[in-house]
Amino acid sequence: MSSLLQCHGCRHFAWASLESDRCSAFPDGIPDAIWLGTHDHAFSFAGDGGVRREAPARAAVHPAEARHEAWARRRVERFAHEKDPLGALVVGVDRSPLDVPLDAATLATAWQSTEDAPAMLLVLLRAGRTRELVRALGLTRAQLDAEACDYPHDKGWLGVNLTLSSYSTQASLADARAVWSALSSPFGDGYVTARVQQTLLRSMRRIVSEAPPAAEWARPDVDPIGALTDAVVALRPAPPARTRIEDVALLEPWTAVNNAQGLETELARELVPGHRLHGRPNLRAVARRADCDDVLFVSDTIAAVVHLTWAKEPDPAHPSTEIFSSIEDFVSRRMNPDHDDFAGEVPRSFAFEFRSPLTLDAMRDRLPDKARWEWELRDSAWYGDYLWAKDGSTRVRIFAEDEPERFTFQADLVDADDPGAEWFPKTRAVATESFLAALEATHVVPTTPKAD
Repeated sequence: MSSLLQCHGCRHFAWASLESDRCSAFPDGIPDAIWLGTHDHAFSFAGDGGVRREAPARAAVHPAEARHEAWARRRVERFAHEKDPLGALVVGVDRSPLDVPLDAATLATAWQSTEDAPAMLLVLLRAGRTRELVRALGLTRAQLDAEACDYPHDKGWLGVNLTLSSYSTQASLADARAVWSALSSPFGDGYVTARVQQTLLRSMRRIVSEAPPAAEWARPDVDPIGALTDAVVALRPAPPARTRIEDVALLEPWTAVNNAQGLETELARELVPGHRLHGRPNLRAVARRADCDDVLFVSDTIAAVVHLTWAKEPDPAHPSTEIFSSIEDFVSRRMNPDHDDFAGEVPRSFAFEFRSPLTLDAMRDRLPDKARWEWELRDSAWYGDYLWAKDGSTRVRIFAEDEPERFTFQADLVDADDPGAEWFPKTRAVATESFLAALEATHVVPTTPKAD
């Protein structure tokens, strides 16, 4: 395979991470050399802890669904350019250039920390960095394509594809004002615009790793090309609602630990300089597999499953470690598959607890595909009020729990003797990316299905 975007074909890639491109080998961010394909990560790279590119296992659901699902769970928020470090500098230059600090250190900090894609785009256009911008636009289009954004069947994504394809050469960027007008305009709804902006932002920062000097773009004689007005929206995903491990219903063979301090002491003993967890503070032991020495450690930023060896390790590749971007990522990519393997059979039901500000009546109005799913509001002496729908052999119920804004989504295979290998992954994908997304669901965690 091509080394460009090789990470999208690797089982270690954190598809659900929206704030940065990361993986099990590089939980703090994938190096440019690997992301841009100048280094083939089938071979070792400094700091990878022995984790290399590996093809993912065959799955009924495309791995990119994890990224679609992550975006569906996150609210998109608009922010003011003046509140962003780079946006504030650009706005300040346009208003009163003599009052804006444009020293190299200030620019470097703003460039690395900005979330304002239009601000970075405008700086590159004013600086005449068309060669680098063409590469960044091409990388953005390739990434969105690798992430299975629906170019052929969705008008919003079709517009994105046509726009990005229009700027594939330096000559196509000759009219900078036209380029600015096209690329700073919203693409369809807020979600599409936010996803394009954040993907383009990271692509531009990878291609142009250092901020152009102020002399290239902030002089009075430089064509301003455009301005960061209120009409130019800047969007990003809202901060995630973090799930605590204490709120997760652990599935076999995972169980809560009863000797956290001892496991944390053992981890510290086994880690040596060069290991990906060495020097990371506040790693807490919270769960372990009952059938082996795999232990889940969590901090404020990551979750990591470590296979403890109970020996002082001289090699930084050991103890073997799998790193996840969040508790939700651990549940999706590790706990659920472990449970399926441990159970030894295809599940006939599954359930998620979640929170939503909607009532059951409002949910019934929001739920999609009403031609297939005729939702009914029912009540039960045992479960109370719930929504009910059935499509073929699949029955779905949404229960209102005693706590306000807390619900349970449950799908069951009924009227069928053999669930088949496809039912569980396909139905769970529909549940998370279609139904739960429509219900503004947050704090989504697996739970034990209710008995009939």
